[in-house]
Amino acid sequence: MGIVGGWTVSTFLYGLPSSMFLNSVRDGITTDDLLGGIIKPLFFAFLMGTIACHKGLKTEGGTVGVGRSTTSAVVMASIIVIIADFILARALQLILGTQT
Repeated sequence: MGIVGGWTVSTFLYGLPSSMFLNSVRDGITTDDLLGGIIKPLFFAFLMGTIACHKGLKTEGGTVGVGRSTTSAVVMASIIVIIADFILARALQLILGTQT
């Protein structure tokens, strides 16, 4: 979506030829960028889903408990995703040898 947004702005707002923008994108994106862009979101989705299921299955106390579990799951997932992002970015940097 970011590339489509960049293309739209550069083409229609600034009058840059589409071919120039697309050539720049093609030259600037590497396979490592694509791998990082696929691996990280999938890993984060797995973490968030696992945390949400764990909290949801442990819910007690009716509707009040559901609210508490939801809030707890969101807070925990947010914190864990931030920590996992740091760790995963460093790991991918070491494995792929690039900045992700």
